[in-house]
Amino acid sequence: MTDFTYWSSTFLNYFVIALITVPIITIAYKATLKNGTAILKHSDGGIVFLILLLFMISLILFCMTFSIFFNRAVFAIIALLIVYILSFTLLSIKFLTPLNESAYFSMSVIGKLGICLFPQTALVTAIFLISSYEASGEGVHWSNISEFALLPEVNLLMVILTMLFSCFLYVFLLWYFDAVWPWQPGVPKPFYFFLTRSYWCGCRPKQQDEIELVKTENSVEFFETEPRNISRGVVIKNLSKEFRSGLTSKLAVNNVSLNIYQGQITALLGHNGAGKTTTINILTGLFTPTSGGASINGLDILTDTTKARRGLGVCPQHNVLFDTLTVDEHLKIYAAV
Repeated sequence: MTDFTYWSSTFLNYFVIALITVPIITIAYKATLKNGTAILKHSDGGIVFLILLLFMISLILFCMTFSIFFNRAVFAIIALLIVYILSFTLLSIKFLTPLNESAYFSMSVIGKLGICLFPQTALVTAIFLISSYEASGEGVHWSNISEFALLPEVNLLMVILTMLFSCFLYVFLLWYFDAVWPWQPGVPKPFYFFLTRSYWCGCRPKQQDEIELVKTENSVEFFETEPRNISRGVVIKNLSKEFRSGLTSKLAVNNVSLNIYQGQITALLGHNGAGKTTTINILTGLFTPTSGGASINGLDILTDTTKARRGLGVCPQHNVLFDTLTVDEHLKIYAAV
C-alpha cells in the first residue's frame, strides 16, 4: 500500500462521516422552533453548510498531520485533545468574548486570518461574524458575504478562503512531514528530498557490474563462491542496525553482507534475536539501517524505497487475519489485492 492510498483512505473514511453530520447540523441551525425562531433564521443555509464542511475537512487534515509526530495512538489522542481544547478555549476567551473584543479588533489582518488557519478558531471566527449579521436581522447571504460589516478589515469570505487555504496547507504539511519525520516506521527522506531529481524522476536501477557485495580482501573462507550467469535480486552490503533505548543500545544486525540470486530459494538461519526479522524489516523499508545498505533489483532501499518494495512480498510473523471476516471473504479480499 502506498502512502497516498493509506492517507486517502483515512481521509475518505472520516469525510463520509462529515458528509452525514454536516447536513444534520445545518438543518438543526436552520430549523424553526415552536416559537417561530431559529438559531440562524436569516442566514443562507448553503453558506452555513459550506463553513461547517470546510471546518470538518480542515479538522480531519489537521488531525492526520498531527498524528505523524506520534508513534502511539494513545499519546497522539491525548496530545491532540490538549492542543485542540486549549487552543479553542484560550483563543476564544482572549479574542472573541465581549470582555476582550478589543484585543481581537486591535489585531492586524494577518493576525486575524492567521488564527483562522486553525480549524477550531476559524469556526469560532465565522460564527462570530455570522452572529453579528443575525443580530442585525439581515443574515449572511451570498450577496453580502464579501462586505466589511462588523470588522473593517476581515469579512466572512476572507475567513472561508483562509479555511480553504488551510486545507491545502495541511495536505502539504502531511505530505512533507510524513516523508521526513524520523521517529516513525519507514525510511525517512532528507529534508530537501523534494529538491532532488531522483524524487521526481526516480533512480536508475544499477546494472549487475555496478553492484558490489564486499571487498575482495575479506576472508574468502566465510563466503561461498558466487554463481555465474545468474542475476542478483537482493544485494545486502555491510548492513548494521542498532536499537537505542535511553543510555542502552542493542546491536541487532552486525555488518551483514549477502547476495540473494534470482531463481534460487535463500533462507536466513539463526537463533532467536540473531537479526533475521530485523534484516527483513530493513529490506522492506520498515526500519532504517544504522549503517550499510541494500538494493533490490538494482534499486536502493534508502533512496528508491517505493520502487524497491514492488519487487518484494512479505508474510509477517503476526496474525494478519480480520476477526470480522469469514474464510471466503479473506480469500476474496486477498485475491483482489
